[in-house]
Amino acid sequence: MNVDDLAVENYLAWKSGRFSFEEVTMDQVCTQLNRIYDTKCSFGDSEIRSMKLTANFSNESLEKTLEVISMTLEVGYEFQDKEVDWSM
Repeated sequence: MNVDDLAVENYLAWKSGRFSFEEVTMDQVCTQLNRIYDTKCSFGDSEIRSMKLTANFSNESLEKTLEVISMTLEVGYEFQDKEVDWSM
């Protein structure tokens, strides 16, 4: 059995309002965003799925979090009906 340290740390983010990513793929980031914000992610370009993100968030709204990720990785996104579509 493998335990994902990131998942354990960020699983309790709803309580503390803080979560972080350290060289984490966007696929993993989306898994965490799904848990924290009850969203679903899709990738318009499969290259985005493997991009790595390093960022820390503290009591940020989903919209602010998405904006920071977008600017950091220089990718676009559309958010509608609890679904985030990432694109180049």
